[in-house]
Amino acid sequence: MLSNLSEGFEQGTDRGFARYLYIARGSCAEVKAHLVVAQLRGHVTAEAADSMRKDAEQVARMLTGLIKYLHASDRKRRG
Repeated sequence: MLSNLSEGFEQGTDRGFARYLYIARGSCAEVKAHLVVAQLRGHVTAEAADSMRKDAEQVARMLTGLIKYLHASDRKRRG
């Protein structure tokens, strides 16, 4: 996810950056899926998985807010 953010930040436009934020948001969903598997296999407790799932959901909400902001500003050249 961090790689998506840093790679996207280098894009020249707000929409270009937002494209990478969508990918990062998808990575949050992927993390949540991996947490289910980790919990089922006994690698993490239900409490730990729930805490990390909530963190992933919070990050996804923050990414959504940033995506909305970038679409509203829609600067053609970021600088």
